[in-house]
Amino acid sequence: MGFRLIAVDVDGTLLRSDGSISERTRTTLARAVDRGASLAVATGRRRRTALPIMHRLGVPHYLVASQGATTWYEDEIIAHAHLPVASARRAIELLDSNGHFGIIFGNSFQPEAIWVTGGDWRANPRVAQYLLRGERGDAPVPQNLGPDGIEHDPIEIIVFDDMDRLEALNEHLTGHTAPPPALDPPLQDDQSRPQPLWRVIFSRNQFTAGGAIEIVGPDTSKAHALAALCDRLGCTPAEVIAFGDNVNDLEMLNFAGLGVCMANGTPEARAAAGRVCPSNDEDGIAVTLEELGLA
Repeated sequence: MGFRLIAVDVDGTLLRSDGSISERTRTTLARAVDRGASLAVATGRRRRTALPIMHRLGVPHYLVASQGATTWYEDEIIAHAHLPVASARRAIELLDSNGHFGIIFGNSFQPEAIWVTGGDWRANPRVAQYLLRGERGDAPVPQNLGPDGIEHDPIEIIVFDDMDRLEALNEHLTGHTAPPPALDPPLQDDQSRPQPLWRVIFSRNQFTAGGAIEIVGPDTSKAHALAALCDRLGCTPAEVIAFGDNVNDLEMLNFAGLGVCMANGTPEARAAAGRVCPSNDEDGIAVTLEELGLA
């Protein structure tokens, strides 16, 4: 069976280590799209910080942003899975009680907003570095979360801290130590709750030096976003080929008919994939698509 949907992660997969997109990868993806495949760029980045990369890519695509919280086609949101506001408020209480800074990204359908809980974000170098990286002059200024809190379902909450504190926070949020079990039911403080409050993505050595925890909606993942795209395109998971390299790609690699891990990928991503290709610095996406006759 041929592949009708090509899904590619951005950092560590589409981008080389120097942040560039190789001409071979760009032209190979363009040829695959010209031959009838659809392209989904699936990233943990917000749409704002992904768009300059998409402009460099220059290939028609769907954009799965913020770990799958929103899926865009051009300027239209075609699918979304936000963090329920009640869950966000509970998570913020937990962060505040444990002395963590939390970065909260506002609802995609509302005017763009970023809030920080836990104190003045400028006083935390890691938080400030993340919030200010690659931002254009029209970016929203992060605001300290007010006493009234948030009113709408946010996209996600991100926490940066030392690894030992993140490991303790992960256990508070999930009820188990990292890494998660193979089938991770993210039940939190009420085991009778029929729907989990959130999903937790615990990344090491991403974003900035150290680690990060992302608190997202219980239905937020790149795999859920790709499933919605399959429904839209009329294809099956077996007709999806997905490329990734890290823990936020695991569900996507498992979902796809063929999950491909970059040679620079983490052990968890390698285990989830059906194939390992050359690294992001060795045009692994292009090599694989050419070998499979897709471009």
